[in-house]
Amino acid sequence: MNSLNEIAFQNQQDFWSMLYMYLGKSIKDILGRKGVEDLRKAMRTIAINKGISIREEFLENGIKTNLETLYEQNVYCCADPRFRLNVLAHDEDFRLFEIYTCPLANLWLDNDASWLAEIYCEEYHLGLIKGFTEGIGQCCLGKRISCHRTNGTRPDNHCRFSVYYRAANCNPQQRAESFGDTDHNPLPDRDTRSYLAEKCVALICELVNVLYQDFSDEGLRAVSAGLYDLAKPAAEMMKHYSSATLSPDIKAFVSENIPLDLEAASDPAWDGFKDSTAFNIYIASFVIPFERELGISDKD
Repeated sequence: MNSLNEIAFQNQQDFWSMLYMYLGKSIKDILGRKGVEDLRKAMRTIAINKGISIREEFLENGIKTNLETLYEQNVYCCADPRFRLNVLAHDEDFRLFEIYTCPLANLWLDNDASWLAEIYCEEYHLGLIKGFTEGIGQCCLGKRISCHRTNGTRPDNHCRFSVYYRAANCNPQQRAESFGDTDHNPLPDRDTRSYLAEKCVALICELVNVLYQDFSDEGLRAVSAGLYDLAKPAAEMMKHYSSATLSPDIKAFVSENIPLDLEAASDPAWDGFKDSTAFNIYIASFVIPFERELGISDKD
């Protein structure tokens, strides 16, 4: 049985997974193959930027930038208690691990959206490694839970990642920064909710940027439609778990069970973006209809 804190982690993770799914489906329906290519591009950019920020944080704190220190930060897929993995081999310059249960893949498979899992798994982890290693690292996804073959062969029942960051591929400065004595004061544990909030905002903002460049207003419509489509199922999920956990205040429950604040104007996850087109689309297309579905809206 999960604790209330674990249920909150699960709901926060499912919210991000649903956000990605509804945006992806909308982009595919409205913009077609080129839109899907832009979704892949956006996911790669988000991951590279995240890898760069982790690297910079490590260097500022005197931490070696290798795979051993990177994975101490739990940068696999999520911190959800439903997530199960096994590290088969690891060192400063390589890591081999398998994932046996994944709530992201489960949600997308249950909604006939395995193609979204392929984009996420192929682009996010590779982008993270590329950003963290300044383009030197390599990541191979050999098996995927989301791969349900129909050609007579047995489908995969786990994901397998092989990650490499070889000292021989680095220049002297990179080797000095990355390898050798790895004793260091650990960074504070990442707050799961703020991490997912950052990920949600990055996804919305990057999609607005790339889709507007390629499709103009039609790209913005795809993002807006995806956010609007998310509002009702997200509200239904919140109402279900609020009732199941005997939580009397739905607004308080939502504030703990989705990564973003309903009071978006004061949400630190949106700092730096509150004057952006992405923020305005998020408010109009998701926050307002979401609050109406929950019955907590003060707007007509």
